[in-house]
Amino acid sequence: MVLWLGSPVTPVVGASGAFFGLMGAYFIMLRTIGDNSGQLLALIAVNLAIGFFFPSISWQGHLGGLLAGMAVTAVYARTRYKSALTQKIQVLGLLLVIIALIVAGVIFRLGPMFS
Repeated sequence: MVLWLGSPVTPVVGASGAFFGLMGAYFIMLRTIGDNSGQLLALIAVNLAIGFFFPSISWQGHLGGLLAGMAVTAVYARTRYKSALTQKIQVLGLLLVIIALIVAGVIFRLGPMFS
């Protein structure tokens, strides 16, 4: 998401995107089992908002981690009664889509800088 929504040449570091991925995964799991996810949703919203108020925090990295965690967990949640091979194939397909978006981002966002 940093490549697509932020400055493609600004380096970002930290594990907060992974933490947002875990929060997104937990949110999907709560929704899947029908449990109350209101408090977690509020926690996610507050933490995402902090990234918009402090320019040194990459909200794009947080959003990317959140969406990736939600997407992978949604695959597992929707295929929980299917075979492990089905889950692996769908997660691999999701990974290929993410890789394709990264390659497209590099070509379209960074390509003009090198020509």
